[in-house]
Amino acid sequence: MSAASGAPPAALSPEVSDAIRVARVLALFFMSYTHIRPGAAVLMADAFDGVQDVIESLLFNGLGRGAVPLLSIVSGVLAYHGAKRKTFAAFIGDKARTLIVPMIFWNVVMLVIVFAFFLATGGAKLLPVGWLAHLNAVFALTDQPINTPLAFLRDIFVCAALTPLIVRALDHAPLAGLALIAGVMALLYGADSILVLRPQIFVFFSLGLLLAHHRLTHYRMDPFAALLMVGVAMAVVVGADSGWLPPSDFSTSIINRFAVSVALWRLCIWLVDRGAAGFFFRIEQFIFLFFCTHWFVFFGLGFAVTGFLGDGASSPLSWAVLLEPVVGLAFAAALMCVIRALKIDWLHVLTGHREQGYRKHWRMA
Repeated sequence: MSAASGAPPAALSPEVSDAIRVARVLALFFMSYTHIRPGAAVLMADAFDGVQDVIESLLFNGLGRGAVPLLSIVSGVLAYHGAKRKTFAAFIGDKARTLIVPMIFWNVVMLVIVFAFFLATGGAKLLPVGWLAHLNAVFALTDQPINTPLAFLRDIFVCAALTPLIVRALDHAPLAGLALIAGVMALLYGADSILVLRPQIFVFFSLGLLLAHHRLTHYRMDPFAALLMVGVAMAVVVGADSGWLPPSDFSTSIINRFAVSVALWRLCIWLVDRGAAGFFFRIEQFIFLFFCTHWFVFFGLGFAVTGFLGDGASSPLSWAVLLEPVVGLAFAAALMCVIRALKIDWLHVLTGHREQGYRKHWRMA
């Protein structure tokens, strides 16, 4: 019996499945820009004074922050289909194997790197202090892990664990299902909630559940409307970061992120329609590995760039930081080649067991 009872949902259309594959690549790539220098929250200390600052703001606070909701929505859609087709034990087991196990592994790798950095330089700023900090560094129990982006995997796992109950409620009592979603949101946005570290992830994950439940994943927004949405979103980002509009937390609101994610989704549909998705399918083979490793690749590149450029802000070569995600992709591709060459089963832990799936037919759920 499936984790969530009721008739199995209609399979995702080939077009939607392909668009989801493209979306995973674009969203994870753009999301990585929020982790440069070392993150969007402290990106620019000064007011806008050049084209580079505008581009960085659009990449980091626009596309970068807008990519996370799209990932969350896609995760919700896939979780809905998985919960309807698998038993609860199989569903949760698969999510633990493909989300939690890689998170723990790569957190340990990052912890080793930070400790080696401490031994080499004496810099202890990044080392966790106390037993709870060490547990969080690896398991992300109540706070961000040491490989900070991997908190997303932890939060998606928690959302997935709630999915069978939500889907069952939506099937048998839709209003109760909506009330359950609203109740969880209220809990997450309450004081000191640690169930999901980034509550907005559950908001968009739930939207993905609702889209799948009501079979709206095939919806195609008019291209002009999508461009208009992203234009407004980007204008808000630039205006807020430059001081023309209210502070930057306004530019990173849920509404702004939703607008960017919708526009990105329409771009994915357009790429599939134009037969241009093949390039992204090839990158998809190692995009999860890129996500897991880009934090410490950027960590190393950050020190290298800072050492070479100083503060880097006034140097023409500071544009090079925009290429860090490309370097991260190249590193992930090389690492995937090594994993394939070694042919050792446990090494698939590094990729969330996705490497095995790429040797067979790619399965969405």
